[in-house]
Amino acid sequence: MSNCAYAEDVRTSLSPKTMIIPLLSLIILFLIGYGIRVGILYRNTGTLTTTSETFPRDYYVGDKTKPPLTYLALGDSTVQGVGASSPEKTLVGQIAQRLSEKGKYVHVINAGITGARMHDVKINQLQALVDNKPDVISLVAGANDAIHHTPEADFSTSLTKVMDSLIASSAARIIIATSPDVGLMPALPHFYAQGAKRYAEKQNMVLALKITDSRIAIADLFTEGKLDPKADASLYASDQFHPSDKGYAVWGKLLAKASEQKAQH
Repeated sequence: MSNCAYAEDVRTSLSPKTMIIPLLSLIILFLIGYGIRVGILYRNTGTLTTTSETFPRDYYVGDKTKPPLTYLALGDSTVQGVGASSPEKTLVGQIAQRLSEKGKYVHVINAGITGARMHDVKINQLQALVDNKPDVISLVAGANDAIHHTPEADFSTSLTKVMDSLIASSAARIIIATSPDVGLMPALPHFYAQGAKRYAEKQNMVLALKITDSRIAIADLFTEGKLDPKADASLYASDQFHPSDKGYAVWGKLLAKASEQKAQH
């Protein structure tokens, strides 16, 4: 074969017309694989949510002979306990156990709802403050706002209302978790996760400006509670979105520590 003929064959094999079919095939295979993965993770989320819906929402922990304490938990699916294997492994269960170990008979009211953003906490959960007059309150919300790119001004408006209501309560301790580093969630595509992470960072800056009451203690999930799947994939549940028992243990320690901080005067 002459050099000219060989060069012509190469040009033909590398022409757009001959390359487009393999390229399209790769794209289609990628989309099919990605769709299958999303479907599996979505199904797993449903299973985990169904399990969390069996957990008690109004119950007691500890010795009945001890002084009573009412603990109210507000927030999203991580408050409801999606991803945990039992009530004791949830964030709320861990905090309740820690409070009972400090000599209290703890009445637990869990108002957390899957999918809740800060606006949903404002609209649907604050009545529980009035109804129960809690001694301890925890708030874990913000991840859904970051993932869904809630505008900063809207998040700030909702957070202000929620914070005002918490501060107006008679609670002796108010525990607030920062928005976690959602950029680490394996279920989210990398490019999208990094955008959501920036929203979480902005939300935490907004939160920092609103800490005006000495009863408030911050659990810094973003900085101190990073759930890095590269370091330990078992920190996430089977949907690769919610924490597993192990992940909740990391966060639970931070919230329990915040519950024990002395109020500043």
